[in-house]
Amino acid sequence: MSIFNEFFKKEKPVFTGFRFGFGSGGGGAAVAEVATPFTANIVMMGGGGGGGSYQGGGGGGAGGMAIFTFAVTLNTPYPFQVGNSGLGSPSYPSDGSGGIYSYFNTDSGQKAGAGGGGGGDRAPATPTTPGSALGGSGGGSGSLPNAANAGRAGVSASPDPLVFGGNSGGDSTSAGFPQGNTGGGGGGVGGNGLPGRQTSDPNGDGGGPGGAGKEAPAPMFPSAFMKGSNFPSTFIGLPVSLPDANLRTFGGGGGGGAEIGHPGEAYGGTGGGGNGANVNREDISATPGVHGRGAGGGGGGQVIGNPNVGKEGGGGVIYIQYPSLATATISVPSPRGPLSNTYTANTGDTNNYAIITADESGTTSGTIVFN
Repeated sequence: MSIFNEFFKKEKPVFTGFRFGFGSGGGGAAVAEVATPFTANIVMMGGGGGGGSYQGGGGGGAGGMAIFTFAVTLNTPYPFQVGNSGLGSPSYPSDGSGGIYSYFNTDSGQKAGAGGGGGGDRAPATPTTPGSALGGSGGGSGSLPNAANAGRAGVSASPDPLVFGGNSGGDSTSAGFPQGNTGGGGGGVGGNGLPGRQTSDPNGDGGGPGGAGKEAPAPMFPSAFMKGSNFPSTFIGLPVSLPDANLRTFGGGGGGGAEIGHPGEAYGGTGGGGNGANVNREDISATPGVHGRGAGGGGGGQVIGNPNVGKEGGGGVIYIQYPSLATATISVPSPRGPLSNTYTANTGDTNNYAIITADESGTTSGTIVFN
């Protein structure tokens, strides 16, 4: 809750008819009444980068994360874009691709940047933004025989105090048998990706872990909503059996892949980061980032039968918490419509929610109107 309190102290928003109650009953935010305008609470993620394809492929970087309040005028359409993820590299050796940025309330409104592709790809710049300050994290570096490389830097979230991320990808390593080549982990919203392991261990070396994601303010993600009847199995791509803190964490970096691998290594960062290939020293392909989490995809590796293929990152999200007496209408052209949904209050939670996501195939764009 301290993150939430510090955020609102810093921003000093004017709440008109939208009152929060942080009592002990479940930790949810209580809404007493609705007026015009009311203030909505929003978490927004840019698309994560895809993993690279090398003997040790770099993990993709996470998208930037914006946490902000927005004063809503009723019956006004607000344009948005939820950025899709970057694709994993389809062939060896090459980098994954970067994701696409997200915005709310027109392209000149609040934005969250995209993550860079694995293999050493810098986070993409974002149009019409001073200094491209949108917090996209860099991809981890990939490795070939006798060719280790440095991970790439993210794009700083400064000077926008509402955006988080901008961390770097990890370095790759290069070694012969039995250690093998390893890729660096992609940067996450909450931390840098780590370098691939480089030791003299005869059991092999694993790819670098993806950088950690960032936990969103708890009052915006009450347990009663995340684990209520609307979500019997998964909440924004993660199993509802996970602890509440995990379910409100976004933007994990993708794990780096490995030629040989090592037990307990190459995992993606918390917040949906994909695992690198040969995780836990098994012939397992990389996994994608979780869609709706803005996470990086896992880097490829020397996997038998499916060599060196990185996987796509996770598409972004716009998550909106608003008063239960208000309604929201989301207009998204076909075929993207199913990626946007509204949810009414349940299990004692007195807010409504809108969740708009993207995947690897394209952005989800449209308008939202509150009544």
